[in-house]
Amino acid sequence: MTELSTRLSGNRYPGRGILYARVPSGAHVIAYFLTGRSPTSRERILHIAGDGLVVAPSAATGHDPLRHY
Repeated sequence: MTELSTRLSGNRYPGRGILYARVPSGAHVIAYFLTGRSPTSRERILHIAGDGLVVAPSAATGHDPLRHY
């Protein structure tokens, strides 16, 4: 299996992704990631709000519906 860093480094802009893997202990791990090209897009954080996952600004820039959902 190709290592994740190798797979992602070959893609200039991977965007968003979901990683599902089994670690050496046998446990299953699920991860969601997002990337950004512009400085504004890179200034985002993921956090859990209730039953959902929210993409929000990490700086005091205000809500941008194209980047924060």
